[in-house]
Amino acid sequence: MKKRTGKKLTLRDLKNNKILVLVIVILAVSGLLFSSLLYFFTPGLFGYPRNQATTNEEIIKQLEKQVRQYEKNLETAPDNEQLLIQLGDSYLNLGMIYSITSGYENKATSAFVKALEPYGKALEKNPDNVDLRVDRAVAAFYGNKLTEAEAEFKKAIETDPAHARAHYNYGIFLYYGRGKTAEAVKEWEEVVALNPAGEEKMVEQARLLLEEAAQDETETGTEEDPAEDNPPADGQ
Repeated sequence: MKKRTGKKLTLRDLKNNKILVLVIVILAVSGLLFSSLLYFFTPGLFGYPRNQATTNEEIIKQLEKQVRQYEKNLETAPDNEQLLIQLGDSYLNLGMIYSITSGYENKATSAFVKALEPYGKALEKNPDNVDLRVDRAVAAFYGNKLTEAEAEFKKAIETDPAHARAHYNYGIFLYYGRGKTAEAVKEWEEVVALNPAGEEKMVEQARLLLEEAAQDETETGTEEDPAEDNPPADGQ
């Protein structure tokens, strides 16, 4: 993690910085187009270089074009599950890149919320798609629909108790969205215990989050009261 004025940036420091929390969440969103775009195009994140020929604004234009095309296609095929998922992914991706692009931040919440409907319709057709349900939960979290986000996370884990990404993201939600450190720690501990093959980066991130949570609790001595069902602070 980055340092500021000689002091390590802790989880409690991050708690009021929604953009930095989003960076952590992006690490564990399952299989979205944006993941590869972010790693390649966004400067300074996770050590990946920026392609100087492509700007965030150009990526936004591409995603907005995708949204329009998927919405048009759904007019003639409203029950097409793949199109619904693609539309939800595009809105979620837009919300993420709006959030980290100057001048577009005020569009982010709306984009996250717009992802919920197509994701929901796709889940009606395939309710056991846990990856999709986790993506919907993340969209709800960043759309400030915290009650809906929590319900989706719980349903995802109920459907597949061994789904490490669900536990990881639910821990993020519990810590940053609800202020429930002890419950978040249990979720991250489950990620480490599951230790899924091919998810080494996520497992390592869970270990780092556990270390930070332990240090924060040692430094403060008490856990903050659980957050109300309100939007997380922007920290701007």
